[in-house]
Amino acid sequence: MNNLISIFFVLFFCFAPLFAFCQENNWSTFTSIKSYSYSDIAPIDQVIHNLEGNTIHDGDFAYTENKFEIGFLNDNWVFSYIHRYDYFLEFTPDTAHLLYQKNNNSAITQEQYDVFLYANFLESNGFTLKRKNKFSDNFSIDLALSYLNGIRTKDGYISGNAAATVDEYSASLYLDYIYSEDTILKRKPEKNSAHGFTVDFTVKWQPTPEWKVRLSGRDVISRIYWNDMTFTNANATTNTISYDEDGLLHSIPGISGYEGYKDHIQKLPSKYSLINSFQVKHWASVSTEIFAIDQYIFPIIGAEIHTKGLNYFSSYNIKSKAINVGFSSNKLSLTLGMDDTSWDKATAINIELSLNLSI
Repeated sequence: MNNLISIFFVLFFCFAPLFAFCQENNWSTFTSIKSYSYSDIAPIDQVIHNLEGNTIHDGDFAYTENKFEIGFLNDNWVFSYIHRYDYFLEFTPDTAHLLYQKNNNSAITQEQYDVFLYANFLESNGFTLKRKNKFSDNFSIDLALSYLNGIRTKDGYISGNAAATVDEYSASLYLDYIYSEDTILKRKPEKNSAHGFTVDFTVKWQPTPEWKVRLSGRDVISRIYWNDMTFTNANATTNTISYDEDGLLHSIPGISGYEGYKDHIQKLPSKYSLINSFQVKHWASVSTEIFAIDQYIFPIIGAEIHTKGLNYFSSYNIKSKAINVGFSSNKLSLTLGMDDTSWDKATAINIELSLNLSI
């Protein structure tokens, strides 16, 4: 977050003359920060700190998407600078429990473990160009193309199995991943760079004066091209094992494989949202939303109150159990949401802030 704030102030002061030009030529200037994180095994704070803490839940999915944007817009076009931080994790419940037991120095609790962990991480910056196409008063399609410069990445998986008995433990794992920094086998970090693009769209349709439909997709097409990327292809076996008197595990792994460099194309998980909004009174509306990232679906219900120049809204995410509240006007919009009032216990956190700097 501190990096995003620093970027904002640097860009704001560097582009100040351009802001003034745009305002004089029917362009508005804007900035926004959006951050959403979710985990179905533990609070976000515990996931960040390697699952150290309370017992985790069975689960198989966690992700975070964070985006800072600053730019210019008019009735037809949007041009902006963006900085993104995206992390997507899929795993078996057994894998999560193994990591929890390791990082909390706790005893092995079952005999067989099905190990699988897929990670797709990208930190990037770049530019977005969006075209707003209004075909009629009740139908429009927005298309956006983003150029991304890759800064850091991790893309690949670990799979295999582990077994534990009263007096011995063994594991056989296969590793196949590219990375900027190898946090598993501790290979020395090297500088890498990449270039790529993503495509987004938004379709707005108003069948009746009271009913509005909005379908949007983010990263529906994405390609990030890494050149001479560091990678590891290896088999790891753990056969030399000992237990202490408390049943805690100590292992000496054996690793065979290959570390090298290769070109790699990274694809980001696609995100889709379908919103149906119904105006029940001139001052109030209700909505339903289906949000999906990859194969994971989040049903959401919401309500909005309209006043002169200001709207208040709230929503409930049925899957994550997060409550979101916020307000919006022509110049400022703010959304805050969590599934728990305590920051360090929340498994879903949503923060959105946008500001229109036009005069």
